[in-house]
Amino acid sequence: MRVRKIARVANVLPQAVLHYSRIGLLQPNWDPDTGDQVFPHRQLIRLRLISRAQKRGWSVDDIERRLPVLDP
Repeated sequence: MRVRKIARVANVLPQAVLHYSRIGLLQPNWDPDTGDQVFPHRQLIRLRLISRAQKRGWSVDDIERRLPVLDP
């Protein structure tokens, strides 16, 4: 999935997807033809976990520390 689609499916803003990608919470693949970020299904699950954690008041630092434990 590309940035806009994964954002729509996870119900977050595309800017959030790009931010999480920049800080390393999401690990996209890159389309060699277009240079676009492409997110496999596993990253969608991860994005949903990040979104739920933030809604529960977790900071990005908390998420970074705990996400490897929560990663499906």
